Amino acid sequence: FAGSFMALAGEAVWSSRYLAPERLLAALAIYAVFGLFYVGVPLIARRAGKVLRPEGIGSVVLLAAVCLLFFLSAGPVAGASLWGLALLLLILNGAIFVEGSAKAHPGLAIAGTVLSWLVLASWWASGALAGQAVPAMIVVTGFALGTMAGHLWLDRASDRGEQPWTESGTSFALVGHLFLLFVASQPSLSVPPWPMFGVLLVLDLAVGAAALYGRRGEQHIAALVASQVVVTTWALHAPGEPWPLVAMAASAVIAAIGLAWSGLARRTSQPALAHFDAAAAAAVLLGQFALFVAAASPAAPAIVVVTGFHAALAVAALALATGTGWRALAIMAVIPAALSAWLWSATHPGPDAWRQTLVLGTTLYLLFLAYPLALSRRLGTAREPHQAAVLASAVFFFVARQSLVAGGFEGVLGALPLAQAALMAILLVALLRMEPTGARTLGRLALVAGTVLAFITVAIPLQLENEWLTIGWALEGAALAWLFTRIPHRGLFWSSLALLAVVFVRLAVNPEVFTYQERGALRIFNWYLYTYATAAVSMLLAARWLSRSDDQVADSLPRATTILSSGATALLFLLLNIEIADCFTPPGSRFTVISFSGTNLGRDMTYSIAWGLFALTLLIVGFWVNVRGARYAGIGLMALTLLKVFFHD
Repeated sequence: FAGSFMALAGEAVWSSRYLAPERLLAALAIYAVFGLFYVGVPLIARRAGKVLRPEGIGSVVLLAAVCLLFFLSAGPVAGASLWGLALLLLILNGAIFVEGSAKAHPGLAIAGTVLSWLVLASWWASGALAGQAVPAMIVVTGFALGTMAGHLWLDRASDRGEQPWTESGTSFALVGHLFLLFVASQPSLSVPPWPMFGVLLVLDLAVGAAALYGRRGEQHIAALVASQVVVTTWALHAPGEPWPLVAMAASAVIAAIGLAWSGLARRTSQPALAHFDAAAAAAVLLGQFALFVAAASPAAPAIVVVTGFHAALAVAALALATGTGWRALAIMAVIPAALSAWLWSATHPGPDAWRQTLVLGTTLYLLFLAYPLALSRRLGTAREPHQAAVLASAVFFFVARQSLVAGGFEGVLGALPLAQAALMAILLVALLRMEPTGARTLGRLALVAGTVLAFITVAIPLQLENEWLTIGWALEGAALAWLFTRIPHRGLFWSSLALLAVVFVRLAVNPEVFTYQERGALRIFNWYLYTYATAAVSMLLAARWLSRSDDQVADSLPRATTILSSGATALLFLLLNIEIADCFTPPGSRFTVISFSGTNLGRDMTYSIAWGLFALTLLIVGFWVNVRGARYAGIGLMALTLLKVFFHD
């Protein structure tokens, strides 16, 4: 061993002083001869049953021999030393694996692998890469495959397959992806990309095969994630046509590898099946982001092609969600689908951009709507497919609205949420048919039904304004109350109360209500009548329907039935006063004027008579339906009327 170290020192001194391109072959021969010597002596001793002492020094000699290769990789001969360097790395690493197996010391193999990667990295950084990119990638591929095979063999030979050291050793083969990431970021090295993608394919297939062989899938996940990062990086830097299309195809191929390996793992009953499924999911979802980058390029292919790639990966994600039982994956798949439409719209301005965005968004939206329908009876009690459909509906609404506005269709925007409500109604009907009455998943049913009504709610302000907006919300609030009696989900209950509360505030405490329309020639039978009456009737109907259910708002508050009935009564009383004010508004006024100034006895007495009749009606209704609150309100209003007559009128 002392002689070996002296030889290494001599090689190092000679290399530092005399190594030059004209002496490269001699240097390679010297390195090879001494390398074989360092390899052969321990093997011969082991065959002869001899023990070289001190034990372990042979490993240090091999590592030192690897360090000696830095003279070749980073020195003046780097440009001409690639293949010789590769041969020496092969010899020395083979010896390191054999020595590590014999000594049952996998840490030696890991140290040798790390040093060898550093040697290759120093060669790549030496400036010799520009003219030898393809040979350099071949060497990296060969070393990665050799490293992977060596560590797998070492795992089997040492019977330490479950040890963290050996897991880390196999993972070092993934360093090859980092070299490809550097290539992908340099258009001068990666265009055309066929050598890079060929190497990437070989590495992914090799890592996948090793994962199946070793029955562990962590490295497979890392390889596919790294591959999509490489493709995305290349798509960012690749100039012009047809490279965006090539990037899309490459990301789809990587996703297909993930799906294929997931199927193989399931077919071969792999214990690490979840890892292979996770690798497929990561490849599919990250593939969408690679598509984003490629589609954002000015040289992106036609929208039909982009839509096809996005749809294929979305279908793959939904298929994975079904096959693996990871239902949440369907919800996650909505995010890249939504971003795809937004990013296309943002990066491709032009007169036809809104049509293209609408094509892309509509296609993906319909896929998520069809997903729960395709599952049908296999749904069970799962909510995620319908949650994905609801989320996709919400996202698509904003995408489609932006597109329609850009296309000049502001006047018919209300048709968009109505169309979406109709599509969600199809899911609702399918749910009702699929589940028997007594065994329905109420949360899922309420989600879909509430979404239908939510889109109708959105359609009202988009298409209507002023009093029609209020009327629409009042009708929907009553409809939600009715739906709550069929699907007793508290979300419907609170939605109904919220809508009707908004209606009450808009009509009772909003002074702008009098400016919604100018006064017409017709009295009594005007827009005040149908607006306030519709809102009041809606609240009364909601109160009646909710009275048949659990309508308790809070322990310290009245029931919803009482609150809604009181609100309806207040609106009717306001309507009575507004109609009187409208009749007595001075001619020529644009809007109704409400006044209690005392300057018009006829108007003031009309108010008093109407109040008295309204109070009497409250008393009669209170006795008839046995509602104590109505009786008290009638008595209070009658007393207020008498005070008004004596002290004001």
